[in-house]
Amino acid sequence: MRKLHLLRTLAVALPLVLLNVSCILVPKLEDRNVELAVGASTSTIFDATGSINTYQDTKTVDIHADIDLPKVLDDNGVKSEDVKDIKLVGVSYRIVKGEAGRSIDGGTLTIQRSGGAVTPLVTSFKADCSKPGDWVTVPLDAAGVGVINTLINDLLTEVKTGTPATNTSITYHVAGNSLPSGTATNFSWEFKLDLTMIGTVKVQVLN
Repeated sequence: MRKLHLLRTLAVALPLVLLNVSCILVPKLEDRNVELAVGASTSTIFDATGSINTYQDTKTVDIHADIDLPKVLDDNGVKSEDVKDIKLVGVSYRIVKGEAGRSIDGGTLTIQRSGGAVTPLVTSFKADCSKPGDWVTVPLDAAGVGVINTLINDLLTEVKTGTPATNTSITYHVAGNSLPSGTATNFSWEFKLDLTMIGTVKVQVLN
């Protein structure tokens, strides 16, 4: 009788075990859209030589040629139509070639988009120019940020629609007091504009 009872118990339990096994979830890959921040930058080197007391320099850069947006997007797997935002996120400088004892006080940086007005981008900064160093961020003027953002959005529109962007050059004018006064200046520095684009990409995740 005990053997028969045991067989009946096993006969009832086995289907329950098999039922539980069949309920085990097997992970599978699913497509999901996630946001991705993509960075790009453009920089310009200024050579400060021969000036006494006041330093000034002007350079014009074609941002269209300097930032290859299609390549940046392609390298990061982002389609142009999936870019939700592009903007300037920071400006910084670094000393490329230093001059012992040299510094800049009351520094300013204005920009002018070809065909547009001269606009402040950096209104006041100080720089230790005595030796090469790392990037130093500077406070920005909203007016200049607006000019840059309008330009880079025009570049993004070109990538999306194929309509060529116009007036894509920026003229930079840097000025400041070169110290100590009364001695010739001889150093080099570099300004950099950092941009970011927010886009969506499709990834596969286990679910």
